Amino acid sequence: MELMTIKEAAKKLGVSENWVYSHLRVRKPLVPHVRLGGNIRFREADLDTWIEEQVQNVVRTGAA
Repeated sequence: MELMTIKEAAKKLGVSENWVYSHLRVRKPLVPHVRLGGNIRFREADLDTWIEEQVQNVVRTGAA
């Protein structure tokens, strides 16, 4: 299992690195991540699942 950096996660999500940082603890929706010492990493499978959940939430609520 390879872990992704913030830069790689931001690219996959199509957002800025600052957006990812702000959605780690403070802003909703929270992006799933793993903290290893002082490093923040992301599992690609977790991001894929999270993306699907966000799409389903938009479809379910009708929010855009």
